[in-house]
Amino acid sequence: CHCGVDGDIAEFGTMSGTTAAVMARAMRDDHTPKKLFLFDSFKGLPKPESEVDAGSPLVLAGVWREGTCRMLGPVELRGACEKFLPPDRIAVYEGWFKDTLSRLPAGTRFSLMHLDCDLYQSAIDVLDYCFGHGLVQEGTAIYFDDWNCNKASPRYGERKAWAETAVKYSVSYSEGPEYGWT
Repeated sequence: CHCGVDGDIAEFGTMSGTTAAVMARAMRDDHTPKKLFLFDSFKGLPKPESEVDAGSPLVLAGVWREGTCRMLGPVELRGACEKFLPPDRIAVYEGWFKDTLSRLPAGTRFSLMHLDCDLYQSAIDVLDYCFGHGLVQEGTAIYFDDWNCNKASPRYGERKAWAETAVKYSVSYSEGPEYGWT
């Protein structure tokens, strides 16, 4: 129900399409006019170039490197979501987050955001744009898929990106429980 917060739903980083399909199914059952915005390069991860990413344990171990985390293409992703939602309620943005966010329609607001960005730079690109352009509003739920990656260190990845965003935009927030589909 998203606690009565108006706005659409977005996922940043779709890889296998599993989470996108789960969200699409929940949206169908919720009977709201919300739209599902899906962002992915469909090329895998970008080259980890920021200093933060270069020093992160998963980059150093070679787990997160350029091209990894690539699975579904845009057509397959859309097909997985169209099992539950009509095509006009699904928007797929192909490309790097920093290049595709500016293509959102004016007035877009999110009630829920799922970040599966892996890298710090990707996460900060999403968070900075969304907060800086008013896409996040009071009550928006933000979920981080890779929150505990990199030894759950606040010096890397999504944890560092969130901490910086919360300070930069004076975000007042409550932490919820961890989640997982497993």
